[in-house]
Amino acid sequence: MLSILLPTDFSENSMNAVKYALAFFKHQKVDFFFMHAYQNEFYNHDELTSREVFDEVLDKVKKQSQKNLENLIETVKKMEPNPRFAYHAISAYNTLVDEANLVAEAKNIDLIVMGTKGKSDERHIIFGSHTFQVLKYVTCP
Repeated sequence: MLSILLPTDFSENSMNAVKYALAFFKHQKVDFFFMHAYQNEFYNHDELTSREVFDEVLDKVKKQSQKNLENLIETVKKMEPNPRFAYHAISAYNTLVDEANLVAEAKNIDLIVMGTKGKSDERHIIFGSHTFQVLKYVTCP
């Protein structure tokens, strides 16, 4: 059985990577791990204005991440009802690279599949900064 990590920022390009992975591995038994690392999102949150609201905003971002992952998995199950596939959600207060490394080691991940352009959708950049960091620093193909 293969273990595939699918980091997501819930963008259209991220969903395209998910669709690609589902189609590419449709004849194999696969554990898909959908991962959202929200530490950067948290520190860029508009409501994080003081230390007093730190825990409240963190809880809000965490719940939104978990809800988005649940919705994503439900969408994927409807889109690709494959009995060979198992889906898992990982929502983490961590950076993308650090969490991808932790998950790759803990879940014995065989491959990471992710989109190359996130929410910024910059057309002149070949690889987004997050994708480049994963390629460079995560010890998994």
